[in-house]
Amino acid sequence: MSRYQNTTWDLSSFNIKDATYSIALNPANIESFKGNLSAFRAHGGKALIYHGQQDSTVTSPNTARYYDHVSRTMDLDASSLDDFFRYFRIGGMSHCSGGPGARRIGQTALGALGGKGGATSNVLLALVEWVEKGVAPETVRGARASPPHVAIPPCADTSPQAPLEAADIIVERSISRLLAVQDAEDLRGKRRDRSSNELSKFEEPANGAN
Repeated sequence: MSRYQNTTWDLSSFNIKDATYSIALNPANIESFKGNLSAFRAHGGKALIYHGQQDSTVTSPNTARYYDHVSRTMDLDASSLDDFFRYFRIGGMSHCSGGPGARRIGQTALGALGGKGGATSNVLLALVEWVEKGVAPETVRGARASPPHVAIPPCADTSPQAPLEAADIIVERSISRLLAVQDAEDLRGKRRDRSSNELSKFEEPANGAN
């Protein structure tokens, strides 16, 4: 009986060959580490990605690694990637949200200014602005929970908004996008220390189609 597609297979026998096979099989198209975003770019797509640096579910350096993977696969430097693909590291954020840092960036609900800051404090609105008006985000503004005595920062926009209580805002902090060049060089240096045989199992060809 085949080792695979076998309901009686013993999980304790799992080894590197099984892992390699599962990568090649890509069940349900689960693979998310594709480096060739050429079709997305040609269509005018814009990608704004972020990762909390205290993420205990998916290690945050993996997103920096993916950024480098896209750079290498498409043969684009950080300046060229900026045209359609930007990555922000959010200090003190856990997995997608939560954590002790400035983790309110508009990713799940209101942004750093309780919805009043527009694209400067809400990543979704920043992405809309980038796609529809060509204004790319240079920073993301974040906020974190505070003691009750801290007031919501003033905002020129006085239109009706669903407000956050004062206790929800303590600090505004501009979170700069990744300065990718040094990070990429560091990652490449680490990769050079690994055997080419190991890398060949997982790398995409530079001109490969995804």
